[in-house]
Amino acid sequence: MPCRARPILSKVRLIAIAAIGLPLFSIWLCMPCAGSDSFTVVSARRSWSDHHQVTIQFSEGLNLPSASSPANYSIERATVQSARLGAIANTVVLTTSALDFEPAPTLRVDRVQNSSGTQTIAGLRILVNLEPILPSDMGQTVNGFQDDFDTTTRAARWRSLGPDVYTQVDGILNVSAGGGDPNHLVYVDPVYAGVTQEVLARIRPAIMSDHATAFAGIAVGVPTNSLTLAIRGGMNLLLENANANGGPPQRHGRLLNDYTTFGPHLSTAWTTNVWYWLRLLQHSTNAGANVFAKLWRADGDTPEPPGWQQTWKIEAGRSGYAGFRAGIRQTPAVNADYQVDYVLIKASQLPPTKPMPRAFLPDATGTRLTIERLPTNALVSWPAASGPARLEQSTNLTTWSAASEPVVSNANRFGATVALAKPVAYFRTTTLAGPPPPASFAFRFGTASSQTLTGS
Repeated sequence: MPCRARPILSKVRLIAIAAIGLPLFSIWLCMPCAGSDSFTVVSARRSWSDHHQVTIQFSEGLNLPSASSPANYSIERATVQSARLGAIANTVVLTTSALDFEPAPTLRVDRVQNSSGTQTIAGLRILVNLEPILPSDMGQTVNGFQDDFDTTTRAARWRSLGPDVYTQVDGILNVSAGGGDPNHLVYVDPVYAGVTQEVLARIRPAIMSDHATAFAGIAVGVPTNSLTLAIRGGMNLLLENANANGGPPQRHGRLLNDYTTFGPHLSTAWTTNVWYWLRLLQHSTNAGANVFAKLWRADGDTPEPPGWQQTWKIEAGRSGYAGFRAGIRQTPAVNADYQVDYVLIKASQLPPTKPMPRAFLPDATGTRLTIERLPTNALVSWPAASGPARLEQSTNLTTWSAASEPVVSNANRFGATVALAKPVAYFRTTTLAGPPPPASFAFRFGTASSQTLTGS
């Protein structure tokens, strides 16, 4: 007889609420079978770019008929329309009605078997992650400068070197090919001028003609007198056309040491009207390779590659400032139009900042809390995009005090780990200084719902 991961009626409280007279409740746990590993759900995540798609990761292989039956899944605030095995091992992809807003809904999985038919999940509940997958620096404190181009004019320290083909409108930096070679826009702050610099930018190629000089990209180590030097420019990471400058026969990423040589290529193929992350690091003290590059889709669903996709050893690092590289309009037929909605320039001499692209900020005002049950605790957390905040607790929604648990930053969230026996019913966040924001979001533990409160 196959072992079943079975429902358990429990008097355990998610942040004990008996202290204010609220009823106990039942939860469902996936219990491991004796003498075997537990077959369970590892994670559930809604796609950032498609709010009708939820991917479920299981701990092992799946029985096809049970895993592909939409009747075996239900999601709070949504209807499950279909289920299929995913391209990634041990995953199921659900098509659902739209899941547009936080708080994170609860997914229930029932009657799904492992591939051997020896274990069945029964009534397991897990929160669906609604957050984007972002570059590793997002939400962390780093030394750097960030810009999302949402002002009417460019920040004062941006300087064009060559024809100014960089136009800032409505949160977008529009770039086109220029008549000069090279043509850069660099962020000039003397405190970080030098060799060791890193730049991360979100770029969308728009109109790109099929010419070798129709490219888009980022740069480091560009001096302000670049155009007067025998060896002009700096170190660049470009989106380059197929077969351009001796490159491979498909669109690709490419390193370029201006007025010296083209470097190795990155195999990620790009297409127009799609956003990409470009990351370029030049290091002054590395004994081996001293140039490092990555290129990947910036869709909120594609993880940053764990390692550098390409490295390069150059004899002398380029020294100057970081920014962007425009294509070269050698003839009127050359088009190299691209858009930028975010850039982060990192250098140890720049002031601390907490990076977060505006394109991935929450739409709603205020901070949205979510609750996740851990084996012996509960995690109360909110997106790093909302910024650091003071976590407060209450038993009556009237009197609030600071929560005793420390708030820590982890990946793309802030949060606090709370003991299950804590006699508290509600949490909310407020700003670190000054009055609470216009809307605070408080959760009553023991339910799957949230309550919107006016600030007081």
